[in-house]
Amino acid sequence: MLSLYSAVFLALMLGQDGGKWSEVGARATYAKDIDSIQQMEADAIRALADDKGLEKRPNGAYYSIKFLESLRSTKAIPVLCDHLLYEQKVMFYNNIVVGREAFPASGALVAIGLPAVDGLLSRIGSFNVSDKYRQVAFGVIEEIVDRENLIMTLDRFEERVKKIQEFPNDRNYKKYKDVDIKRIESFKAEVRRKLKQPT
Repeated sequence: MLSLYSAVFLALMLGQDGGKWSEVGARATYAKDIDSIQQMEADAIRALADDKGLEKRPNGAYYSIKFLESLRSTKAIPVLCDHLLYEQKVMFYNNIVVGREAFPASGALVAIGLPAVDGLLSRIGSFNVSDKYRQVAFGVIEEIVDRENLIMTLDRFEERVKKIQEFPNDRNYKKYKDVDIKRIESFKAEVRRKLKQPT
């Protein structure tokens, strides 16, 4: 798979003309490669959003998620949150998929980092999610944010949502309008209980 850094490197290398570096050639190649990567990113997100397609192509779902993980695609956060519990059950080369690879969306969200925390909390606050979803989401969030800052992160999210919901004209209002603060408070209480347990 071609990472963003690889694309930049290739653009610089391909921008050379007979051993001489060509800025114009490098720019053109870079722009073309970035457009290709952005198109592949959009295709991967679209493929994951198509649930019927996932049933037919389970390996396609896995590789789409892994590609988005390699890009650390913040655009993919909503669809990765939707597929947090997607379990890869197909065997690769006679090996059973286990661990984080069995739940590839969780690994992708960890790779994306802090923006994924916001996406997961928005989902937990907006929908009735299962206990398993909350448990896996907690695991992902805990891998991104260290335990000492976990409650503070949840408090800040809650404060931000309350402020934004007061102003329907805020540009982020649409993103947070369905977040129920009571669900976030419930999740925060659950996190506090888990943090008291020995690791």
